[in-house]
Amino acid sequence: MSRKQKIYYSVFFSCLVFSIVMTAVTGGSILRDQLLFYDAKDTFMDFFNSLKHSSIDRPYDYGVFYPPVAYLFYKVFAAFIPYRIVDTGGKAIRNSIQGQVSLIVYYVIFIALLIWVLFAFCKDKRSRIFTILAVITSAPFLFLYERGNLVLPTFILTVLFFLWKDDPKAWKRELALVALALAFGFKLYPAIFGILLIKDRKHREAVRCSIYAIVLFAVPFLLMGGAGAVASWAKGLSSAAGGGTGLYMGPGCKVSFKNTYTVLIVILITRKMTSAATAAAGILAWITAGAGLVSAFLTKDRIRCITLLCCVMIGIPSISYQYMMVFMAIPLILFLENGQKKGVREYIMLILFILMTVVLTLNVRQIGGIMKGQHDISVLHLAESLSVVAMTWFLSFESVLSKVRRK
Repeated sequence: MSRKQKIYYSVFFSCLVFSIVMTAVTGGSILRDQLLFYDAKDTFMDFFNSLKHSSIDRPYDYGVFYPPVAYLFYKVFAAFIPYRIVDTGGKAIRNSIQGQVSLIVYYVIFIALLIWVLFAFCKDKRSRIFTILAVITSAPFLFLYERGNLVLPTFILTVLFFLWKDDPKAWKRELALVALALAFGFKLYPAIFGILLIKDRKHREAVRCSIYAIVLFAVPFLLMGGAGAVASWAKGLSSAAGGGTGLYMGPGCKVSFKNTYTVLIVILITRKMTSAATAAAGILAWITAGAGLVSAFLTKDRIRCITLLCCVMIGIPSISYQYMMVFMAIPLILFLENGQKKGVREYIMLILFILMTVVLTLNVRQIGGIMKGQHDISVLHLAESLSVVAMTWFLSFESVLSKVRRK
């Protein structure tokens, strides 16, 4: 086991034990305040609301914004629940025994698949168990379990892409392309990993993956309103994205670049949430995303390239919630298992990975109490979002300096 693996596991599991004790001492309240979604009445509702939306013939007329293949996925789970319950709404589904069983089946299937793909993805047999335990109990995954969001199967599909894209067997490489296309069909964001195919000069594979993605994205629209549904979907997506860092909702649980810069500007400059602060944050967010993408192309280091792509994928959507951080598990595993590199820069990355994943329930509810909105940002969420920005700029400067030195 390498030195950085020992450091990571020691810090991670020490903080996890501390958080378990703090959760017991506070009767569970600190877990809600510091880690989970602020509205206890909304637990698991990403799953149950989507079951309701999947039962509507023309869901995009009601402002929903998941791609259509996602609702076909949810139809499978909704099919085992009486329509009168599904038609009533998400909370009625959650309160029904059929809905609860549906959620249990969903978690049994996909947590089993999660452990399977992580077991296959981790190549270091000596540290495999520690890595899997750390990943599935990390802060982003705990938040994801509480939400019941579609990010869980999307992450599994993305790991399958990384697991099989360079496999000697042709059928596995093809399945890797299909997995990435389906991940795109669920959440759109994983499309960014197609850059790896282009960077590796796998242009034919990139074209086939694009075809799979277009088919999986476009064809299901025919079942949900046809061509007109596409415009309604785009409108709903735009509306949701526009409210990502709103003055009303507050910055809590979000880890996007824009949200992070908004918080920093408010804390350090304006001392209150304003439209000017969010506008300036938006500009800084796009500059950061641009730097990350360019650096991902420049760097020769595969782990750093994947890390940058994950940071940009997490940072660009203004409605990027904490569960999007689960994708950092992919470069984290590669980083921990790469024991060849040493030095200060490796330990900087290690610290940032710790901040992104560690469960730390400090008894601090808000950051100075100066944020407006329903939900202020917690210490843990701020540490995660700052680490994504810091990782992006750190690796960007590193890649530029390496490029200059090579020349």
